[in-house]
Amino acid sequence: MWISIDKNRVAKIEENGKLIIIKPTNVTHAAPIFCPVCEAPMKTSEDSFAFRQHQCCHFCALDWAQSEFYKWKEGWRPDEAQIKNAKERRKLSFLKEIVIV
Repeated sequence: MWISIDKNRVAKIEENGKLIIIKPTNVTHAAPIFCPVCEAPMKTSEDSFAFRQHQCCHFCALDWAQSEFYKWKEGWRPDEAQIKNAKERRKLSFLKEIVIV
């Protein structure tokens, strides 16, 4: 349940009682902290945009929601093995970008 902090902001305490989310009152919905598909942190503006469009993070949108658009809209989601493989692929691509000097 959202509670009013002041005239411009509302807050929500998550079920575990530890996480407080604050948002402007003019925002009708907020992206979750973690992607509902792959459970990666939702931390970029691309993630926020992808969530509004596909209810997932940017990477899941690229990997599945856009390429399997019609299946995705009907409720299809990748299985655990596909998600695990995608996470490994993402991790490897990130490591390739790191330059050791």
